[in-house]
Amino acid sequence: MKLSELVYYLDNYLEIDQVADVCVNGLEVECGQEITKIALAVDPAEQVFRKADQEGAQLVLLHHGLFWKEAVPITGPLYRRLRFLLRRDMAVYAAHLPLDIHEEVGHNAILAGMIGLANQEPFVLHKGKPLGYIGQLPGIHRSDLADRLGAQLGVEPALWAFGRENVSRVAVCSGKADSELAEAHRRGCELYITGETAHSAFTMAQDMGINVLFLGHYGTETVGLKALGEHLHTRFGLETVFIDHPTGL
Repeated sequence: MKLSELVYYLDNYLEIDQVADVCVNGLEVECGQEITKIALAVDPAEQVFRKADQEGAQLVLLHHGLFWKEAVPITGPLYRRLRFLLRRDMAVYAAHLPLDIHEEVGHNAILAGMIGLANQEPFVLHKGKPLGYIGQLPGIHRSDLADRLGAQLGVEPALWAFGRENVSRVAVCSGKADSELAEAHRRGCELYITGETAHSAFTMAQDMGINVLFLGHYGTETVGLKALGEHLHTRFGLETVFIDHPTGL
């Protein structure tokens, strides 16, 4: 498949131009090859690119891209990453917020489905689109849910058990979204699920009496990439591979 055709599809499917972001979304590095295999990964580490090359991928699709809105000199790690990509003639495509908010393959849409949230409501809007979701569970012990999700994501869950043991109204927002804790509490949630822990949120959650489940910034942002890889394979017959490069955070 031609790179230009795939980029055109991704730009439209992920609505790249409609999402204001600090990341440079879309095609970041071009290549001259036909695309037959896509590697998907969370972060732009040089090791990720080397693994993608070993897998025979011509394009790396990232959640956290190489470039952000702030201009930086192409030195150090960024220089080495780009040098490797250009020498291998590998392309890079980034989808940051567009992959957080996507209604089909977005991280939060997939997480809400994994949890089994019913009667979903938007939680934290970005340009009118939900970054996360609030919904209902039939009632489950907070520790059982933490263990199940941890096993599904392959991470060690961290649970702040400050609320009811059995939870039914739950909010979820991937990545680093501890700043939305107060909104989850205001809207009557008994459990808030996000990615990254924050020292400053501990006493707030404790005083509010709300449970908070952290599943890792990395862990919560693998699911949309995997779903997008499956979508591209089904749609175009392209081979896809997820490059696992966990940070432990």
